Formats: sequence, structure tokens, C-alpha cells
Amino acid sequence: MLPLGMSLRSLQELQQGNVFQETLATSALDQTLLGLNYLHDADVIHTARNFIDETVIHVSPYMLGGAGALTICDPGQTRIGKVHGGIAMPPPYRAPEIILGMTWGNSLDVSRVGLLTWDLLHQKGIFRVYNQSEDLNDAHHLAAMTMLLGPPPDIFLRRSDKTRKYWDAEGRWHGLVSLPSEGELKSLDTNLSGEDRDNFLDLLACVLTWLPEDWLNSPEAYFHPWLRGEGGVER
Repeated sequence: MLPLGMSLRSLQELQQGNVFQETLATSALDQTLLGLNYLHDADVIHTARNFIDETVIHVSPYMLGGAGALTICDPGQTRIGKVHGGIAMPPPYRAPEIILGMTWGNSLDVSRVGLLTWDLLHQKGIFRVYNQSEDLNDAHHLAAMTMLLGPPPDIFLRRSDKTRKYWDAEGRWHGLVSLPSEGELKSLDTNLSGEDRDNFLDLLACVLTWLPEDWLNSPEAYFHPWLRGEGGVER
């Protein structure tokens, strides 16, 4: 077995402007989704601590030569089974159901890979660590999600009593912090343009929603137009 090469983060730092070209990002996502699908078929949820900064996804020593394959690493946080609870993922990657003490399943991996893909194409992530206080950081994170996705639906609010801390019964925000000024998901400023931009934002919209049952699974994400169409890995 060959030793692991550099992480995606290390490779990203070698790119112009510290961002990947679209073809490299789609290739990375393509391979990652195949790996996650293999794990999910075995009822294994990866729940990585951090997809980039803690070198969870590595490239082989041949990646710089253009022939390397990705390896999903760091299985120390994996969960076996279909449904789990408790804390998973680093703060910027945490889905709302993790923060709010709800149960979660393997769709969590695919949703967080959507955030990974954004990070590969941009210098600044969609979410970040906002405050060293866990309570304030959670509030900022959920406020950012509310601004990005709109108010959560009633069915989501009823899944945890903790939602009352952040929204009223109608889904109106009343958390510890104010809503940020950034707009909706479709108005995010991306490095892509035209149909590539539209398809990319559509992929994000399909994996960043309030209800986990609405997220794409790994095969559905794999066949999304941004990956399989123009601008994706098969062009």
C-alpha cells in the first residue's frame, strides 16, 4: 500500500488564489461521493471532524501529476448504524439537528460535503467559528442558516424543544444574536458564472435544507447536473 499524500487543504494552498479550479473541485467531490456511498451501504457514517483542516481527505502521491485518487481518512469519529445523536463534525460544518439535539443519519455526510465543495472553490466558507462561547457560536450559526435558507418549517421546529430558544412558533427568529445581513442561498457570491453557477447553487440547495429527509443521498448527489453535466467531471 502506498503512503498517503497531501491533504486537500495542502493541495488547495498550492492553487492560484488558494482555490481549486472547478474541474478539480468536481473531481474531488465525485470521488468523495463514491467513497461515502460505499460506507453508507455498510451503514457507516463518516462524521469527519473536519474535511479539510484536519486532513481527513488525502490525495495520493500522484495527485500532483494528475493521476492520483482521493482517500477518505480518519475513521475515528465514524458511527455504525442508521440513526445516531450527539455532537459530530466541527462547528462550521454542523447541521442544525446536531446543534439542536435531534437524531441524524448518513445524509449528514453528503450535506457536509456540500460545504466542503464550497470551501474548495472559495477562500471563505459559508459558515465559520463565530464566537468562543458555544452558546453564542450556536446562535450565530443558526442565525446564518436562517438568513440563508429562510425560517425553518413547523415540522422541523417540533422535533426538539431546543428550537424554542431560537425561533417562535411561527419560525420567526428570536435567538441570542441578530440575523446577519447576508442574503439567501441563491444570492451567494460565488467564483462561478452562468449555468455552472446555477447548477452549483442548486446542488447546495439540495443538500442544505432544514429537513434531512429532503437532502440528496450520495447517489443522487453523484448524478446531479453540476457533476454529470457541463462543467462537471464528465465534460
